Amino acid sequence: MTDKRNDEIQAVVLGLPRCATTTVSAMLNSDYLSIRPTMHGFWSAAGGMGPDLILDALRLVGTDDTKRRQSILYEVFSGYAGSGSALQSLATDMMDMYPNAKFILNVRPPPRNGEPPSVAWARSCRQAVGHLTSPWCMITSWPVSRYRFGWKYYRLHTDLWRQKGLLPDKSSSFWVQKGSEWMVPEFYDRYLEWIQHEAKQRGRDVLVWHPGMGWEPICEFFGKESPPKGTPVPSKNPTPDSLLIRNGEIQEGIMRYAAFAVTLYACWWLVLCFL
Repeated sequence: MTDKRNDEIQAVVLGLPRCATTTVSAMLNSDYLSIRPTMHGFWSAAGGMGPDLILDALRLVGTDDTKRRQSILYEVFSGYAGSGSALQSLATDMMDMYPNAKFILNVRPPPRNGEPPSVAWARSCRQAVGHLTSPWCMITSWPVSRYRFGWKYYRLHTDLWRQKGLLPDKSSSFWVQKGSEWMVPEFYDRYLEWIQHEAKQRGRDVLVWHPGMGWEPICEFFGKESPPKGTPVPSKNPTPDSLLIRNGEIQEGIMRYAAFAVTLYACWWLVLCFL
């Protein structure tokens, strides 16, 4: 694993899940910004080892082994011009590692019904990401590697947010499963404050953006020409798509259990035939 400094990263997206992170990644990858490749998700990184490396880095947050943790992140992001992944508690490492990168804090747009963005965000998380902490989904989807990664990823983050004081120090319950405690409006507001505080301490500029603001602020932030007026912002990963992914993981898990059961039955039948 290399610890060589990688200055290729030009853009880092720091928003929470369900804050148009996929949309920002698509914008960075577009012809208008040409910050490519921008990673969204860790599956293609480091020769397919990205998810395991990210979990290793998260386990080192809060320890004295900063050099090793950042070495892992250099490995994950090697060859990428942008990071559109939900890094969350690793955000401060990215600020320290990439002095030339620009940071986007993508947030929820103001809901049309007048409710606070934090409330809309928490509801969207429970709908689209909550299955990653559900005991029922854990049982049905555990054979699926993507599900196992998300389950571990959010449980690790929950512990780290407690360490940083962004979540109350209390245990999960039957109604609030471990790994989902951050899906509350209060955490959304605390996270935004934390990111801006850490950036200010380091003298780093952060663009606070939501899809309703359009292309212009992001293009101006990166010194690029904006697309023609009226060019729509890409609409990526709405809640219905996330629910399709959830259902697909459940179906795939059940199919793998079924295949395993059939294989066991076939082996048992063959043994009986030859006895």
